[in-house]
Amino acid sequence: PVERLIYVMTLGSRTLPLLAVLVGVTPVSAGVIDSVQRPLQEMKSSTTALWTNFQTCQAIRKDRKEGIDPDYAAHNMLRRGGVDRTKLFQLVWLATVAKWSTPLICYFLPSVLPSTFENGAQCRARLIAAEDLRESTMLNLCAKKLDSGK
Repeated sequence: PVERLIYVMTLGSRTLPLLAVLVGVTPVSAGVIDSVQRPLQEMKSSTTALWTNFQTCQAIRKDRKEGIDPDYAAHNMLRRGGVDRTKLFQLVWLATVAKWSTPLICYFLPSVLPSTFENGAQCRARLIAAEDLRESTMLNLCAKKLDSGK
């Protein structure tokens, strides 16, 4: 029965050891612990990335003052950094005004969070949407140009 209990006590692809079963840590409580720890770790890494991006933007601005022109990646970093700081100030304002609804808003509208809080799938979806918008805008512009030339 104990061996069967160990096989039953699984969490994802990890099997909990017999000691965890004896101490009373069940997969449910381990899952709860994991569901609390994972978002906190993601928040810490995203906030660290936001601070690192801010420092990178400061270095790029300093280089621009010294006369060094930024390349495309640096320009993109400056643009995204400005958007991220704006979103951060909006999020702080939202948290002070609508304290209890802020988590719901962040969950249902993830675009209010800075870009460092995006996961890979959200980033790909945002980039694909931006590419589609650029493509449709270019096609519309070419169509207008052709129509005006006739």
